[in-house]
Amino acid sequence: NIGHLIRTRFKESQFIIVSLKDGMFSNANVIFRTRFRDGTSVVESSQRVGTSNSNRF
Repeated sequence: NIGHLIRTRFKESQFIIVSLKDGMFSNANVIFRTRFRDGTSVVESSQRVGTSNSNRF
């Protein structure tokens, strides 16, 4: 999938991608989630846990 391609072929690059596809989430180093709560936008980040091959956040 495209997430795996970006992770393996562009290791020294940074991307901002907007996606709802699971393949993008499972290959990301950091995920930013945005929500609208009580009239305010809230941004939360999650970083990959464990080894560089881990798919857990």
